[in-house]
Parts: sequence; structure tokens; C-alpha cells
Amino acid sequence: MELVPNYGPDSGGNRVILKGNNYMPFVGEDIDNTNDTFCEFEGIGKVKAYPINSTKMYCEAPPNYVLDKTYVEVTLNNQQYTDDNVPYFYYRPPQVFDIDPREGPTKGGTEVTVFGNKFKDSKNITCKFGEKLTRGTFLDTNRILCVSPAVERPGYVPLTVSYEGERYSSETVKYLYYESPELYNITPTCGPVTGYT
Repeated sequence: MELVPNYGPDSGGNRVILKGNNYMPFVGEDIDNTNDTFCEFEGIGKVKAYPINSTKMYCEAPPNYVLDKTYVEVTLNNQQYTDDNVPYFYYRPPQVFDIDPREGPTKGGTEVTVFGNKFKDSKNITCKFGEKLTRGTFLDTNRILCVSPAVERPGYVPLTVSYEGERYSSETVKYLYYESPELYNITPTCGPVTGYT
């Protein structure tokens, strides 16, 4: 059995794809075992598993704030489990609490301060606006500076931060992109040097 990905945040909730064999052994028969199909995260608990086809299924990793590593097994009858001892690793992502400003134009270029906890001084900080990546700058253990990238459409996107490759913070903070205003004309086109026109 193989897990993709084989790691996730300690808050859990990420989808884990399990690759193996015989995940749907009762195709064509009048047997429904969907209520008995689970992923067991050793030492943490079991969660519902959802077969995709005979070689793939998925489950959501449960939260875990104690173990750095566990093993995942599968059951199709809620009794007997596989004994593949496939490791799954938990990591502690950066904690993001707020951002300022919370919005900017779709053309990008807005400097966004990310407020959080226990940020690490790293040259590999990445800010992720939706699916777009930009380089982040460490300011101190509670602040990171991100510059918003350009996007095609306005709307809310999750803003996440990582300093360890694909290990991003949770998607609890949203950034709002708005259409950039366009100026076509000014009336009047002139006025006195004293102002107040």
C-alpha cells in the first residue's frame, strides 16, 4: 500500500489517497460494505474510507497533536485490518491568525503582512494565494511579509504560508482580490493652484 501524500498537518482534515489492491472486492455482487470500510491511524483512531476503484481509496487524516509518526492500515469489514505498516507523518504547520490588508487588486503587488505564531527565520518561506505561489519574507517570529501575485478574476482565496516545501498552514485566512479601478476621464481637467476645485 502507498499513501499520497504520506504526511499532513497536525490539525488533520487533508485527503490521503491509498493505493493498493482489492479495495472493491464485491463488484457485481449484492454486498455493500461501505459502512465497514475504514482507515486506521495507529494510536489515533479510525476514520471513514471511500473506495474510488479497486486500486484506490481515500480518507481524511484525523487530527493528532501528540505523535509525529503513525501507521495506516485499512479494513473492509470493520474487523480485520491490513498489516502493511505504511507510515504517515504529522507536522506542525505555521499558525496564521490574521493578515493586513485583507484585500488588494487583481493586478497584484500588494504587500500583505501575515500575523501568526512561532514563524521560523527561513530563506524558503512561500506564500500561497489560492494556487499562486510567491516568496515570503521573515520579519519576526510573529510576522511574515507576502506580496500578492496577479490573478485573472476577483474573489476570495485562501492565504497560506510554508517554510518547509508543501507543508502549508491551514486555510483559515482569506484574501480578497478586487478588480483594479480604471480611470477614463477627469472633469474638469484643470483648476487653480490653491486647490478645492
